[in-house]
Amino acid sequence: MSLSRRAFLFAGCAIAGAWAASPVSADDIANLKTQLQSILRARRPEDFAFINLVVAKVDAGDLPRPVVNAAFNYARAKKPYPYPYFEESMKRMARKVGVDLGEPSGNAP
Repeated sequence: MSLSRRAFLFAGCAIAGAWAASPVSADDIANLKTQLQSILRARRPEDFAFINLVVAKVDAGDLPRPVVNAAFNYARAKKPYPYPYFEESMKRMARKVGVDLGEPSGNAP
């Protein structure tokens, strides 16, 4: 794992550690889902299923929104297809805060 990737994961965990539960409105959840699907260029049914899982975990209060935002911001800069980077980093960061989203697949280029 590269040094920059380790630094990113460490920063994401630090953000998650500072997270405190706060109410999430239905509009926030709908906006999160739309944002993740469109900006990350989700295309396959598996992509949409994973995004739905992430959104459900945020809605249930199991997954801190700052962790999702950190993974999103990391992935969105990856061109031309940022989704694999999001999924990979999201699984790793979620595991560090105690949320199981599956094992990282290693599919990110």
